[in-house]
Amino acid sequence: MPHRNPWRLVTLYLPLAGFLAFTLFPIYWTLATSLQSETAVARLPIHFIPRELTLENYRALWGFTRFDRFFLNSLLVAGATTLLTLGITTLSGYALSRFRFKGKTLIFFSILAIQMIPLVMIVIPLFEIFIALGLARSRLALVGTYTTFMITFCTLLMKGFMDAIPTEIDEMAMIDGCSRMGALFRIVLPTITPGLVATGIFAFIYGWNELIFAVMFLNSEELMTLPVGLYSLVGQFVIKWTDIATGSIIAVLPPLLLFAYIQRYLVQGLASGAVKG
Repeated sequence: MPHRNPWRLVTLYLPLAGFLAFTLFPIYWTLATSLQSETAVARLPIHFIPRELTLENYRALWGFTRFDRFFLNSLLVAGATTLLTLGITTLSGYALSRFRFKGKTLIFFSILAIQMIPLVMIVIPLFEIFIALGLARSRLALVGTYTTFMITFCTLLMKGFMDAIPTEIDEMAMIDGCSRMGALFRIVLPTITPGLVATGIFAFIYGWNELIFAVMFLNSEELMTLPVGLYSLVGQFVIKWTDIATGSIIAVLPPLLLFAYIQRYLVQGLASGAVKG
């Protein structure tokens, strides 16, 4: 066994362990709160290790509220946002990566500039636009808004992933009889599968977590997404912490499981996108 350096333990592993504990403690405390009764949570002194565990909060929140509907709405909105974003940014990223045309640099820097616009500034103008289109107070308004904002960022991601693929691959595919679109869908996209996964994850997480537009555009309980549903659990005079903790754990599970399942694709995609662009 090689001799272990005690200074390495003190200077590296102990700070990392402290940072990990600092990062994970809020998640642990939320989970512990969701597994206790409201009486046990309010009881003093506070016990960091729960003594009485129960799943009643999950049964009550899911069975006697509209939380299952909120979950489905978030799934529909985030899923539609992801599919639309991937479909559009695949073409826009390919165009910026492969073609040379007048105004390309201006378009590129315009995309960067759009990222600096505070979203709060355009909530009211967007709401008025959707009222004029007859789409206000609908999930379509959310999907359209989320997709619009994710197109800029995800286009830059897709461009970076495609820049890492030599253009000679496209040319060889077209020599063999593929059209330009055929080379894109048969050759380029299968090659950058990790990049597609990474881009889709960013779009899904944004559609799953966003609150400002969801609060502004949705006033019906039937259409509320999970963030709005969690926000509605905060009462004017009473805050039931067990319900908020339980809803937070339910809301964080799908992204967490998704990350765990496709983690290796996400790392590969981000690494390949960092090569060029």
